[in-house]
This record gives sequence, C-alpha cells and structure tokens, in this order.
Amino acid sequence: MVGVAGCHPDLLPELVALAVRGELDVAGAAAVVTLDGLAAAVDARATTTAPTALVVDLR
Repeated sequence: MVGVAGCHPDLLPELVALAVRGELDVAGAAAVVTLDGLAAAVDARATTTAPTALVVDLR
C-alpha cells in the first residue's frame, strides 16, 4: 500500500498489518495489472467512479 484516500498517514501501517494478517480483504478493492497494461488501466480510471486501487505486477 502506498496510500489511502481520506486516511491519516499514521493509520497506513495498521491497515497493512490487517491485510497481511488476513483481517482486511483488499482483493475486491484492487485490480492487478501488468506494467504493460498500466497506462490503459490508469486511462480507464478516468471514466469511472469506482474507488479501486491498482497493483502493478512487476514479475
């Protein structure tokens, strides 16, 4: 996680800890894209109001 909209920065480590422990499901809030698909995914976000995150798979 890099940041969370509307969240105080001090809460970010706790959010990450919850996700790592499996107590916070982030799968529905994030879309995994490849680096090659990142530009298209960012462009698609310009026309949607869905508050989802993009996770870039660098493998």
